[in-house]
Amino acid sequence: MDLVGRRVLVVGLARTGVSVARFLLERKARVICTDVKTEEELGAAAAALREAGCRLSLGGHRTELFQDADLIVVSPGVPLTISPLREVRAAGVEIIGEVELAFRHMPRPIVAVTGTNGKTTTVHLIASMLEKGGIPHWVGGNIGRPLTEWLLNPSSDAEGRAPEVVVAELSSFQLETIVHFRPWVAVWTNLSADHLDRYPDMEAYAEAKARIFLNQSAGDFAVVPDREPWLEEKKTRIRARVLRFGTPADPEPDVCLKEKAIVLRREQGGVEERYETGRVRVPGKHNLENMMAALAAARLCGADPRGVQEAMDAFVGLEHRVEFVGRGTGFDSSTTPRRRPWIRSCGHWNAS
Repeated sequence: MDLVGRRVLVVGLARTGVSVARFLLERKARVICTDVKTEEELGAAAAALREAGCRLSLGGHRTELFQDADLIVVSPGVPLTISPLREVRAAGVEIIGEVELAFRHMPRPIVAVTGTNGKTTTVHLIASMLEKGGIPHWVGGNIGRPLTEWLLNPSSDAEGRAPEVVVAELSSFQLETIVHFRPWVAVWTNLSADHLDRYPDMEAYAEAKARIFLNQSAGDFAVVPDREPWLEEKKTRIRARVLRFGTPADPEPDVCLKEKAIVLRREQGGVEERYETGRVRVPGKHNLENMMAALAAARLCGADPRGVQEAMDAFVGLEHRVEFVGRGTGFDSSTTPRRRPWIRSCGHWNAS
């Protein structure tokens, strides 16, 4: 994608927008940035962009800037329903997001993870499995690092190895603005009611999430929950090879929890790989489901099975999720005391 001399409007100047603007400047585009916040509210970020060569239009969105643009890159927090975007979309101006922009310049295959809950946990699990399994990688997306940050500074690991794969957490907001984005492995953790202030109903929310599979082909993989109600009808539109994860059923999922182990079967009738769950330290069925999805993605990337098992055993969860903190005895003296696990839950259950 040649950006030299193109008039590109960046809409929204949070961390993603700033990274996009810097990337576009590096590629010799003519960059204009707009935000509803004032320069005083944006502070140092606005000053740095102005110094780097961006033209800034702050304190509101001027329609003529949208009309004059060759390309518009929208930050995830900006709804596509704002009036200037609706008008220029009807006029045929190309509107994309940071994920699409990065993909068009990305030299590595992408493992993308979406879902309502468990995205961040699953991404961290995949990263740990890849690290311990010998696969150099880079992690970004909705997890806090825009993908364009790696394009600006293609870093290597401690041993000097360039990443073989990019692992990206993606929100529905980010998926709204993809066009050609095609992850080699797409992971859907689950779907439940969320963001209904942005979407008219659950079906619209599910459709936004399902865009992760939009451009995949037979050479790609889709890792999805077995019998996920919001995916049942949409599965017929998935052209990638589907790997299902869940509990034993008929037919049995490709990644299955049984007999105190996660069992992975890569091919029909093929050899099963067994990963023990007896030493797993994070509580809850939902965390085992996250592990099933992560395990499938990591093994597709070539992570060594021993490293995958080591990552499962070592994982203690993320801050502000469910954390095991110790054991205590029951307080009811009228009944036989029994030992109870004490769980500390910070924020939403399995929020990500």
